[in-house]
Formats: sequence, C-alpha cells, structure tokens
Amino acid sequence: TGKFPTPSGECLEVPCVAFPWFEGEGVKSLVRVKLETVAEPLHRQTALHPKEGVYGLFGWNTIPNDAKEVVITAGEFDAVAVHQATSLPAVALPSGTTSLPPEVLPLLEQFECIYLWLGSDVQSRQAATQFAKKLNVDRCYLVRSTEDQGNVPTALTALNRDLDLKAAITSAAPFTHKKILTFQQLREEVYGELSNASEVAGVKWQRFPKLTSILKGHRPGELTVFTGPTGSGKTTLMSELSLDLCKQGVTTLWGSFEIKNVRLIKTMLKQFSGLNLENHLVQYNFWADKFQHLPIYFMGFYGPVDIGVVIKTMSHAAYVYDIQHVIIDNLQFMVGAISNLDRYAVQNQAIAEFRKFASVMNVHVTLVIHPRKEEESTELTTASIFGTAKASQEADNVLILQSQGPKQKYLQVTKNRFDGDIGRHPLQFDRDSLTLSGCFNHNFKSSGKYSSDYTPSAVRLGPQVRVQRSSFNSEKQNPTTSLQKKTQSSESLDSVAKLDHTSLPSVHTLSHQLSNTIMNQSTPILDLEEGSILSKDTLNTERWNDSIEDEEIGVFSEDADYTLKTKIS
Repeated sequence: TGKFPTPSGECLEVPCVAFPWFEGEGVKSLVRVKLETVAEPLHRQTALHPKEGVYGLFGWNTIPNDAKEVVITAGEFDAVAVHQATSLPAVALPSGTTSLPPEVLPLLEQFECIYLWLGSDVQSRQAATQFAKKLNVDRCYLVRSTEDQGNVPTALTALNRDLDLKAAITSAAPFTHKKILTFQQLREEVYGELSNASEVAGVKWQRFPKLTSILKGHRPGELTVFTGPTGSGKTTLMSELSLDLCKQGVTTLWGSFEIKNVRLIKTMLKQFSGLNLENHLVQYNFWADKFQHLPIYFMGFYGPVDIGVVIKTMSHAAYVYDIQHVIIDNLQFMVGAISNLDRYAVQNQAIAEFRKFASVMNVHVTLVIHPRKEEESTELTTASIFGTAKASQEADNVLILQSQGPKQKYLQVTKNRFDGDIGRHPLQFDRDSLTLSGCFNHNFKSSGKYSSDYTPSAVRLGPQVRVQRSSFNSEKQNPTTSLQKKTQSSESLDSVAKLDHTSLPSVHTLSHQLSNTIMNQSTPILDLEEGSILSKDTLNTERWNDSIEDEEIGVFSEDADYTLKTKIS
C-alpha cells in the first residue's frame, strides 16, 4: 500500500503496485521506487519514493552486463510482457512517452541494437522518433503494428492477444535519417496516418471542445500566433490552454517575459484545482503535489532577452526534457524597448528563428504578440498583429482573444493551415478559478455540452437536492451503490459553497435514501460528468448495476441533518 494525500490534508492508504528503478554499471543499485495505485487508468495515481532523486530504469537489474540488445517500452507491464514472452532484455522508461531523461542515457550506451516499442498511436511514434535521435538513430529500431496484426499498441496487449512478440521485434523497422526517401520506406507511416486520422490531427483540448472542432487538435512542428487587447486576459487564457494540453501529457516549456513565474504558477494552480487556493490553503499541498507531476517547465527569464539565448535554452529543453510545446509570452517584452524601425527588424528575425525551431525540432511554438493600437470598440483582425505581416504569414494558426466588455469574450481562429476551418469559441471568466473555459460554471455551455473533466465542488439542483462529486474516496468506510447515467436537456444551476463531511447513517439507510431521492424526486438531478439532467423518467432500478467507476456522489437533503456521500463503483 501507499499513502496519497487528499484535499483535506490527510493521507489515504490505498493498494499500489511498486516498480523499482535501478541504475549503475556492473553492480545495479536501487535508486527510487514508483508507486501506482490499483485503479482504472483514468483514475490511477503515481508517487515516487523518495520524491526527489535521480532517474533509473525499471528492469535494469535483469539486464546482463554483456547484453548488446534491449527492448525499451513505455510501461512497466509492457517490459515484463516482453521479457516473459521472448527472454530478451527489456526496460521501461521512467516517464513513459513523455520524456527520455538524460540521466538514463549512459546506461544505454552498451547496446548495439535498441528496439523502441512505445505504442502504435501517433503520439507514441513521435516520441519514438524523438528518442531515437537522442540514442543515435543508427542503432534504433521501431516496433510497430502491421496490417496482419491489426492495431497492437503495446507489448502487453500483444501478449494478451497471443501474438508472436519475438516476430514483432525481429521485424522492427530501422529509423532513417537519409534526405532522399522512397515510398517503400514511408509506406507504413502513410498507412499509420490514414488509419489514425484523428490522432494525426493532434492532441484535443478537453476544456475547449469548440476550439478542437475548429483546429482539430494541437500538432507538433507548428507555429501559433496569439494576440488580444492589452489587459484582456491573454496570459490567463494561454495558461489554461497550455494546462489543458499538459494534463494530457504534452510536455510544455513556458517563457514568461512579462509576468514572473511565481505569479504565473499561482494562476495555473487555481485553474488546475478549480479553487481560489487563497481561501483553501489547507488543500495547497494536495494540489501542489498533483501539479508537480505535470510535464511542465519554466524558463528563468524576465524582461528583455537576446533571441539567441532564448533559442539555445529552448533547444536544450527539447533535448533534455523532450519539450513538445513552447510558449513565448510575449514577443514584445522579450525583444525589449528599441526604436520602431529596429524593432520591426528584430521582431521579424525572432519570428523567423521561432519558425525554424518549430520546423526543425518538431515542437509546437506559441507566440503571444500584442496588437497594434485599435479603437476599443473595434474587433481585432489578423492585420491587427503588431509589426509587419511576417507574423501572420509564418504562422500556421492565428488566434485572437476578442473582448467586447468584461462579460463578452471569445477566442477567434482567423487562420488554420491544417484544414482551413475558422470560427469562434465563446469564453466566460470565473473569478475564483481564473478560468475562461467555463469548465467550473454549469450555467455556461461553450458548445451545447459540458466540456471539461472537472466539476465544481457542489452545485444546487433545486429546492431539495444537492449533489457533490469528487475523484477520490476520502473515507475508507463509505458505502457503495450504483447509478445509471442518462442525459436530457440541461437546466440553469446555481453554485453553492462546498459542504463539510458529516457522520453517516447506516449503509441501508443511505442506499434507500439515494434510491428514493433519485426515483421520487420531482426536481431534476444533474449528471455532473455530462452536464446534463437526470430525472425519474430516465432512470429505472434495472439499470442500477450499470455503473460509473471510482467516482463519489453526495446527496444533501435540505430537511435532513446528514450527508449521503457514497462511492459509485
């Protein structure tokens, strides 16, 4: 078992799987242990013991000192599957496909042949290509699915399907860095893109579904220019956009030249937790620990910095931390105060350098650029971007934060080189969480459907029922019931303050109360995950065993003196 913190400041002891990390040549030494909770993938938590320390490799202790080939996987169970099925040496990366830490590179120097089996999805293939460059492409081979095997994302999946893992490894394709290629060399890659069209379009925003429908996703190797009026919330919105991607594993590097990093991170923590942490300091360590696991880094610059120094820092981060997204906020502050003629030239040079970096390093670069001075009532356009037309010409995407007053904001896409779609994404500012996506406000619908994986602590449903939900079980003795989710039209809901836990009556009483509340309640009940309404007409007792895993729901009755807080399992 391992101890994991809860927002109340307490630690909950839960069952875990322990994965030891080893390092060293000759004599292998244990350096750290990774603990992973036994739960569905969406709700798994991980912790490292000790929290701070060097990186090692799972499975390194099983590698013979004279081994000349090794299979590298993204997951620990994949490495176990490879070794079990083939007896080949296999290790798992400490951070999966997120990064290949430079600390483990010396351990891999002894191998003449390295097989990378990270998965068949687009993001995994991109990670494999990036890692091969660090490991020397001449000795690296990519294990991937074939048309005969179908989609086999991992070694563990292949083992469970009784596929021949050794045949898959021996048929691995070499990485190539030649400048002249044949279709035969690219054939499998073309097939992969055709069969995974949605993944090729990039990582999808979860909090901003309308933006995803316009841009289709966030793709590597592109340059995005983002502008908006001064004081309209560009940094706040960019923070939430990048946080959305970072939560999905997009390794991010922030270059905040106008706002100091401490202030930026404070904003991100509020957006991450959905709380004004100044009023919930008891929860700070819980959210800080979760935030610390995100693959996000910050440049140590503030104010004007030479473009060469910035590019060098970005290149270092791309190599060491496998950065996938770089944000420069903002270009004018980075360039500094110089005369207009020189300023245009320096800005154009900087844009050209960032464009080159994005293309060569296959990293998405987002440039925040202030607009020219316009009338407050005038809607900004692509031509409003400060400087010459080079910014909009070089950009793959142009995003504009339009502000027609404090309550009328929307994000406008005016250029989309991927497929040409343009459009608008409505925004609404929430003061407590500093979010603009509307993910913590159930009165706001950005696309007709609730768009976030977050929910507020509590929402008011009507005169008699309140529902509270969270993603962890803070009381080990909570009873278990089930609830079938169905959707109907949504209704307006008012936020209420988070309610404290109280003592609970018996399991039978709680289950009976929950059943009666759902089946007999005339006021609709909110499905928090879908942002839709449940009612007795959409529920029946035969569906109670169709359940949501690892969630909690609390039903509060205004005329009762207790709280029903029960795990839905």
